[in-house]
Amino acid sequence: MLSFLEPMCLAPARKNLLLVTWGLVALSAATPTFAADLAGQPVYTEAPPQPAAAAAAIRDQPAQKVAQPLTIGLESNMVVGLESPAPPIKVENWLRGQPLTSFQSGKVYIVEFWATWCAPCVAALSHLGQLQERYKDSEVEVLGVAASERARTADEARTNLDAWLTEKFSNLNYRIGFDYTGEMNKLWMDPSFSVGIPTSFVVDRDGHIAFIGFPTQLDDVLPKILSGSWRTSDEAKAADTERLKANAEKREMTRKRAH
Repeated sequence: MLSFLEPMCLAPARKNLLLVTWGLVALSAATPTFAADLAGQPVYTEAPPQPAAAAAAIRDQPAQKVAQPLTIGLESNMVVGLESPAPPIKVENWLRGQPLTSFQSGKVYIVEFWATWCAPCVAALSHLGQLQERYKDSEVEVLGVAASERARTADEARTNLDAWLTEKFSNLNYRIGFDYTGEMNKLWMDPSFSVGIPTSFVVDRDGHIAFIGFPTQLDDVLPKILSGSWRTSDEAKAADTERLKANAEKREMTRKRAH
C-alpha cells in the first residue's frame, strides 16, 4: 500500500472543511470509496452556528450513518476524488509553457500544487521534469500550479515566482501556472480534502481523476494509470481511502495545535 506519511507543507489557512475531520474518519470505517459517497450528498458553503457541537454529533454517530447529509464548510459544491471529473483549470497567468484552458481527451495530466517556500515541493520539481521527459511519448503532460505563494500582492508574488524560476529552474520543461486568487485551491485542494503541498492530481485520458497524492508516489502509480489497470483496482481504492484518513488525522492534529 502507498504511504501517505511523506513530508509536506501546510498552505496558508483557507475557509474550508470545518467538519471534515470527523466525517472522513467515520466514513473511512464504513466504505473504501467514501469520497464518492460524499459526492452525492448536499454540500453547504457556510459553517453551522455551533461547529463544535455539530462535530461531536457526527463523531458519536455509527459509521454507517455518517454517509447521510453532512454540513461541510467547503466553498465548492463538488467532492474531488478517485473517479470524479477533474475540475477546470483557472489560473491567473501561465509563467512557463503554453496556456492550457481545458484537458484534452486522450492525454494524461499531472497537476501539481506547490510553492517556492515549501522544501518538499522544490525537491519534487526535478523529479516531475524527469517524468515529463520519460512519458512525453505517452501523451503525459505535467503542469505545476503555484497557488500558495506568500506576498503582499499578486503582482509581487508573480514577479518573485518568475524570478525564482529563472534562477533555480531556467530549463524547466513543463507548464507553470500562477494563481493568487485562491480559485484553484477552491476547485482542487479543498474539495479533495487535501491538507498541504506538494499534492499531485493525475487526470486520466477521459478527464477523470485517477490519483491524488504525493509526487514521490507517481513512479509507482503512473505506469499503472497509463496501462489502464489502476483506476478500478482495489489498490487504487485502498490508496484513496488511506490518503483521506491520513489527511483527516493531520487536520485534527493541526486543529489541536491551534487551540
